[in-house]
Amino acid sequence: MKQIFKMRNGELSFRLKLNYNTVYSRLRMLLGKKASLFAEISTKSTGIIWYADDDAEYSNFAEAPAALQKSLSNALAKNINSVRKELVQSKELAAYTDDILEIPDYSFVFYRSEGSGYKFILAGWGCKFAHQNTTDPNSGFIKRVSKPIEEPSINVSPQKSDKQEPIGKERVGKDVAAVPKETIESEEPITTPLPETSMPVQGAKQQPTSAQEAVLQAEAPKIERKKKGVKLRVFDQNNNVVPDEVVRLQTADKEQIFTTSDEGIAYLGEFAYGDTFGISFPNIQGNQERTFEVEPNIDIYDTYVKKFVKFAPVLFIEDQYRNTVFNYNVKIVVNGVDTVYNSGTDGVIQLPMMMEGQKFVVIDTANYANTEEYTITSEEAKKPYYFIVKTAEKSIVGITVLSKSGKPVPDVSLNISVGDTPYQNTTGKDGRAEFPYQIFNNGDIVPIDLHIKGENPLKANLQFAPDATEYTIQLKGLEGKKRGINLKWLALLPLLLLLAWGGYMLWENFSWRTPTMKEMEKGVVLIQSNSMYYVETGFTTNDGEPQRIFLTFDKDENINGVTFNPSDGNVVLRHTGTGFLISKDGLIATNRHVADPLPPEGAEKLVKQVFLNVKEQLELKNDTLSDILRKLGTLSLVNPSVEANYAKLSKQQKQLHEQIQAMEKLLTLGDFKVKVECQTSVAFVNSIIETWDDFIGCSLRASGEPGGVTENDLAIIQLKNKDRDIPKDAYFFKVPKKDLMDNEIPEDYDVIVLGYNAGIQLADIKNGIHPQPQRGKISMKNEKYRIGYNASTLGGSSGAPVLNKKGQLVAINNSGLANTQGYNFGVRTKYLYELLQKVNENTNNNNNNNTKQ
Repeated sequence: MKQIFKMRNGELSFRLKLNYNTVYSRLRMLLGKKASLFAEISTKSTGIIWYADDDAEYSNFAEAPAALQKSLSNALAKNINSVRKELVQSKELAAYTDDILEIPDYSFVFYRSEGSGYKFILAGWGCKFAHQNTTDPNSGFIKRVSKPIEEPSINVSPQKSDKQEPIGKERVGKDVAAVPKETIESEEPITTPLPETSMPVQGAKQQPTSAQEAVLQAEAPKIERKKKGVKLRVFDQNNNVVPDEVVRLQTADKEQIFTTSDEGIAYLGEFAYGDTFGISFPNIQGNQERTFEVEPNIDIYDTYVKKFVKFAPVLFIEDQYRNTVFNYNVKIVVNGVDTVYNSGTDGVIQLPMMMEGQKFVVIDTANYANTEEYTITSEEAKKPYYFIVKTAEKSIVGITVLSKSGKPVPDVSLNISVGDTPYQNTTGKDGRAEFPYQIFNNGDIVPIDLHIKGENPLKANLQFAPDATEYTIQLKGLEGKKRGINLKWLALLPLLLLLAWGGYMLWENFSWRTPTMKEMEKGVVLIQSNSMYYVETGFTTNDGEPQRIFLTFDKDENINGVTFNPSDGNVVLRHTGTGFLISKDGLIATNRHVADPLPPEGAEKLVKQVFLNVKEQLELKNDTLSDILRKLGTLSLVNPSVEANYAKLSKQQKQLHEQIQAMEKLLTLGDFKVKVECQTSVAFVNSIIETWDDFIGCSLRASGEPGGVTENDLAIIQLKNKDRDIPKDAYFFKVPKKDLMDNEIPEDYDVIVLGYNAGIQLADIKNGIHPQPQRGKISMKNEKYRIGYNASTLGGSSGAPVLNKKGQLVAINNSGLANTQGYNFGVRTKYLYELLQKVNENTNNNNNNNTKQ
């Protein structure tokens, strides 16, 4: 905090009918950061002080150089209009908006440069005119809207005279002065002026008359200031009164504790008009002391506090048809800590204690893309929160019978009884039999009789759960009659084993084998990408390296930071994406915007404009400094003591000249082409991620050349140490030479996006990361570069493989429609194949060159 302006109490009061501190606290609550336009006030018995909200140096607007006046006026008007729009939305302050935003003149406005603009502070806000007449307390700057304090009546009996004149009026006679109004209102003794009896003789000592001596010796009356009872009313941030709140009262001579009533009011006692008192709240963390001045027209002083109340809300889990979903797992994230909860037998989850205003996130563990954020409010927390999960249409329950070794057992007759109704079906070659979903009830334990040809009947029990439609029965052994060994079959055993091994190898190596999801996720990696945007100035550093200026961009792709220091915290942009292995050499496919991002469009123009603005600011500072030096040069002729200050400022101006020349050279030589330096690293499935250093380093091998981010958005990176870093059980995705999307694709073509939605946020970094499969159907396949599908994905899945039911690669996920999760695009595989060929050619050429050498 820095003091910027101070006045005596008697010189300033406020036009607002509302209490000044009450208005200020509401401004802070309503405007947030915009409230920094108004100076913070401290009212003491001796004066009023305004403070800026930081320790920076501010200049008085009225003293600004003429060259700055126009730009300052425009910037101030823009700030005032922005705040005006906010204030008119407030019920309690809308009527006072014009009063609050009135500025007496520019001498009550302070400014400083901030980036490419200015920051302003208003002091004396809510006042209309400068002080005009010191003898009239109802004029000019100190004119009150409220009624002025009534003057106390004074009964003084003067000595008798032929001519009686009223107190406070000017009389004829040059030795008797009028009694000013301020004297009457003060607490000092008042001596009543007497009528003149004779004119004094020049040079003679005038002796008082006996009547005058009697009055002078009499005790002059003292004026008692009026008092009134003062009440304080406390509101919370939602305009609700706060009962039973402890309030600490502080005055110049005492400190007391009060408690607010059910109406949020505390009676603080009697105070004289003009007294000040401070209040604070011992039980509320972070609430600073507020100061009030007792005014005649205010009976209740209002103040606002942030009051947090804890709630323990409940969450109902329902499906898309608003039916209760039982025994369902969801992940609750509170303050960055996630916990899995189960909806149990009633579909209700009791949430932990949270404060009003706190947020929590609910994540569907069966579909991570289904995520909702909730905010605790006093009204909503009294009722249940609802989280909707999409349950699949269930019509069939499958039961698979496996042998002791895990192989399907065909031709097994399954007889089940649900209630009084029996159902029977026989397993097929895959060992699976189907039954109607509707015959089962939640929690049922269903007895099953298994009949295997040539064996005794077996019994099993199935416990049904509504969210599961597939069950497995594995036989521990076959009961029944014992069979003898047939020696002729024993002789064929080696041949049978050889045939079985050959069949297994064919199954493993032929393309028609469909890999499991568990196998494929071992080829999918989580990518960490650290990128920096910079331009080269054309100069060199002290180490002889090209000098760089590093840039940061906001969400709208505007430059919001410029620095020469690459270690600044905001320079490195860290984000995550997905990639997948495509060769045993450690090549990984992903998106270009993950591994080799492009700078924003039009960045060169933005950079040049930033440098032009910097040059303009330096020139303005130089002009201001020149004016100051000109004045100091004149003063130094008559006051040698200013010479030291003159020399110091001259040195500063020389440095400014050097900076301006450097900017001119930069604007002349620089091409302002924005470049990107990007470093990538990866983590495989089951990795435990504790820090960003737990990722494995990679290097960039090739990037696509997109005409736009939605076209050939591809890149290939490579593990720096493939022999050490590739897991032994890693899965390698085959990049097809022929794009599958060139074929005739049916309307209901199913795809799966296997990626890291939301990066490490949903990857379970503590127990080992895993990608999340998101299913959908192709909805667009006729564009040159891409296909479209309705699989739900989040940021972080960029670069994920898009697969069909057979596990074949059909696209590389890269983008989605804005503000949606359910419609996304992927780059076609033909462009990944071309990029892979380019990498292989470069590798072969390098190997040949090394061989020749």
